[in-house]
Parts: sequence; structure tokens; C-alpha cells
Amino acid sequence: MHLYHIKSGDKMKELRLQRHSSRWDGVIGSLIGDGFRCETLEQKWRENKTNISCIPEGEYICEMTDSPRFGRVYQVKNVKDRTHVLIHAGNRVRDTQGCILVGNRVTVVDGDTFINASRVTLSSLHDWAGGNPFKLKIE
Repeated sequence: MHLYHIKSGDKMKELRLQRHSSRWDGVIGSLIGDGFRCETLEQKWRENKTNISCIPEGEYICEMTDSPRFGRVYQVKNVKDRTHVLIHAGNRVRDTQGCILVGNRVTVVDGDTFINASRVTLSSLHDWAGGNPFKLKIE
């Protein structure tokens, strides 16, 4: 169990992930919050299977963590039957194992879905959240 210290009168920031396009290799969405917006790329829905599926719709808490592979990233907490679901940098669906990739634009390169400026966008997410936990609502 994690305790989050929010000052009286403060409200935890919230982001909404709207999944809007599905391709053969993944799902494209938009991550939207007060003063923040980016594009996302995830695995296709495969019954929430570890490493090969996006996570179910719902509400989650995301908190900063240090990943041995990806560095400082946000972890999506309490995903049913899953662990280590991260929001991290990457460019193609094969760069994620059930995690959420962020970027500023989605294109198609050599038939694969590609997300651009992922590291810069992840840095912008860090700046927006200020290292604090935030709520994530996936639709």
C-alpha cells in the first residue's frame, strides 16, 4: 500500500488516455490532462496477457520509479494480474512489453507504427507531474 501526501486543498493531477486508432501492430491514443497532451502507442488488446497486451480500461495511480532498463519513468500501479507496467520512451510497438509509449506524433515507417520524440515527451511528462503521483484514466 502506498500513501500519497497531498497538501490540504491540493488535488492530484489527472491524465486521461483516449485510445482512438488500432493498427495491425498496436493501438494509438492521446494522453490528455490540464496543461499536458501527447500521443501514445501500446500493444493491441490481448486479454491483458503479460508482455503482449495493453492494460484494461480503468483508473490507476502512476508514480515515479527507477527502471533498470528505462531510467526514471512512471509506473502504472495496481493493474490486475500485471506488474511493472510503465510509461516510458520507445519508438515502435516492439519497444514495449505491455507498457505505454509516449511521443509527440505517430507516423508509419516501413509499415510499422512509429511514435516520434519519445524521450523529449517523457521529459515533458516528468515536468508536468513534477515527480508526483498522478491519476490515469484509460478509456
